[in-house]
Amino acid sequence: MTRDPFWATKEDESRRLLRHSARELLKREIAPLVSEYERDGRMIDREVLRRIAPLGALGGLLPPPYGANLPYSTYFVLIEELGRIWGSLRTVAQTTASVANIIAELGTDEQRRRYLPPLVAGDYIACFAWTEPEAGSDTLAIMARAEADGESLVLTGTKTLVTNAGSADVAVIAVRFDTAIRLIVVSTAETPIPVRPIAKMGLDSSDLGELVLDGVRVPRTALLADRATDPSLLVFGRVGIAFAALGSAEAAFEQTLRWVRQRRQFGRPLASFQLVQAELAAMKLAVDAMRFFAERAAWRMDRGEPAILEASLAKLHNTEAALDVVARAMQLAGGYGYTRDLGLERRYRDLRHLTIGEGTSDIHRLIIGRELTGVDAIASEGDR
Repeated sequence: MTRDPFWATKEDESRRLLRHSARELLKREIAPLVSEYERDGRMIDREVLRRIAPLGALGGLLPPPYGANLPYSTYFVLIEELGRIWGSLRTVAQTTASVANIIAELGTDEQRRRYLPPLVAGDYIACFAWTEPEAGSDTLAIMARAEADGESLVLTGTKTLVTNAGSADVAVIAVRFDTAIRLIVVSTAETPIPVRPIAKMGLDSSDLGELVLDGVRVPRTALLADRATDPSLLVFGRVGIAFAALGSAEAAFEQTLRWVRQRRQFGRPLASFQLVQAELAAMKLAVDAMRFFAERAAWRMDRGEPAILEASLAKLHNTEAALDVVARAMQLAGGYGYTRDLGLERRYRDLRHLTIGEGTSDIHRLIIGRELTGVDAIASEGDR
């Protein structure tokens, strides 16, 4: 399907070239791997990450010498294209890129020199461990602790629902240290952390697990700068998910258009039925709206302006809309939509995660309400 000429005019030459390069490379080198990896439950490995690293998928946002200092709106083209082709790879790559961004922003020169080159090259996989059994939506309720012991920190507690937990070479972990929440960067080769795998519904080629911090000892130099609760650190993940959902939904819509034009029932193409055309109209409305929400949030980020409201609007709308688009695509494909042959059921399972990760849909409704009214419905009465 030809890209909408309106949006094409909004892309500068660098974005157009990056989108073309990414789509061609993913089609050539990544698409043939998807079915086998997902069917066998094979995890995304470093070889796969190295194939997409030259695009800038893992460090394109970073300043030289580590990255290309891409604008957010340009970098998110890569997330969108990854979302089109393989949800598991998108989540592994975006999580690794997010950790690289955190280290670049909050790390010391030594931490940057040590961790950023292998992260950007795809030689390292990373995880970001914030959620705990009693601290999910309530992100400030974390109980994992770091206690000073000479030149070391001793970590205790449990981190759960951690993407890349079992495969990570680098872990950034949120803990309580003194009276503040701080981030700690850990090399898992030097400091092994026990991991309990967690089975899940989708994203079958990315692992999920629980980190058991039972007296884990790290050097005090593992501390990152004291900005763990900066809201801007969360915006990147939310807008990235909005673009990933857009890519997946748009691919499902294009696939459905091809299907209803070719598939015949009752002696005529499916595309000629009124109800089919009504479904296509609903899908097109959703996909076009998704692009607006995602692009607007990235535009705000590029301008250096607060984008908390726009990020939550994009994340909430696009994840819910993408699920709806893919559900309609499955229905229009009939029995084939339920099989693995078309890949739509995998898209649906993978997208379901996006309505929960980086803040559930309900939490984003409350964030949007807070940004609109100035009243925080999440905080307890005494904290307002």
